[in-house]
Amino acid sequence: VHHEIAASVAARAYWHSRRRLNWRVSAEQIAHPDPLAAAAWQNFSMNWLKQAFGRKAVVTVPDPAADDLALLRDQARKFHQSGHPSKALDVCREVLSRKPADTEALRILWDLCFETADPAVGLEWLRRAIEADRTNGQFYYMLGCTLESLKQHDDAIAAYRTAMRLDATHAKAANNLGCLLEQAGDTDDAAAMYEAALRRDSRLAQPLQNLYNLGIQCQQRGEWGKAAEYIGQAIKFYPDNPDWHSTLGELYALLWKMDEGVYYDELGNTV
Repeated sequence: VHHEIAASVAARAYWHSRRRLNWRVSAEQIAHPDPLAAAAWQNFSMNWLKQAFGRKAVVTVPDPAADDLALLRDQARKFHQSGHPSKALDVCREVLSRKPADTEALRILWDLCFETADPAVGLEWLRRAIEADRTNGQFYYMLGCTLESLKQHDDAIAAYRTAMRLDATHAKAANNLGCLLEQAGDTDDAAAMYEAALRRDSRLAQPLQNLYNLGIQCQQRGEWGKAAEYIGQAIKFYPDNPDWHSTLGELYALLWKMDEGVYYDELGNTV
């Protein structure tokens, strides 16, 4: 039977070689109950393809171990999402016993630690994930969150900056960085980070509220110019809040900018 199959395949190969087609052979299509026969058949296929096309054929060999890991990762995710952390932990450890640098399993373990208020252990899992993939901006955002929870603010700031550098769309990293800069008293850079977060994702409510609150804090300290600047920036991203317009109108009045004060006060009554 194998000889008949070989003759048929060889004839087809000759016909397609005349048409200058580039074949791809999948080893999944070569099914033999006997592994030795399967290996011999694959070797035969490679030889006639090489003769037919004058180049080495591309053979896709399925990896059973990779399939097993994919199933285990999916199982761990389901346990995590369904509220079974101990089962998710056991499955992730099984994945890491087979592939110590598996970033998905390491990420799930970080999630479990962060959710159970054990950031120090989560930090170790996360450092292993970063060691395996240093180009992942999300990992550095997670690192920033972990370091921030451990009160290591300088290191958290550096991690958030790295996350933003690696992922130019990461809005949450920009917002968290703004919060830390605000705590450090750097209001201008904090406002810039809140704006950066909103430019990345204008739907986020937190950086918008943070930017407005920053203006209110400046108003309470008598820094009316900065207060007007920050609240004005918040209004650019969300112009539909009448109270914000009225507040900005009051600030311009305090700064003796009466035209602007009247304009925003009236706008607050019409929005």
